[in-house]
Amino acid sequence: MTLTEIAKEAELDKELVFHHLPKLKEDWLIAELENKTYACQPFFYDDDVTEDLNNLMKVIVKMILREIREEIPDIPQDELEKAVKNNLEVFIQTFAIEIMD
Repeated sequence: MTLTEIAKEAELDKELVFHHLPKLKEDWLIAELENKTYACQPFFYDDDVTEDLNNLMKVIVKMILREIREEIPDIPQDELEKAVKNNLEVFIQTFAIEIMD
């Protein structure tokens, strides 16, 4: 994709995408290819991938919620949200990534 195509797909201003491009590349959310074209992670523009990731995340959140509520049944909503976010962060940080050949 070109920078213009990325901006169009993301419904963002081209200058804004250009401004954030170095960070996006640094974080491997966008890879720079030949001729100033870019490859984006599919969850930025592919509705099917986005839906699948959302469905998987819902399952993970549901499991975390169940465990927290078993330990502390009357946890306040704001604390519950904080606990889920913190658990997700730990899960992501410790998640073993296997490189498929």
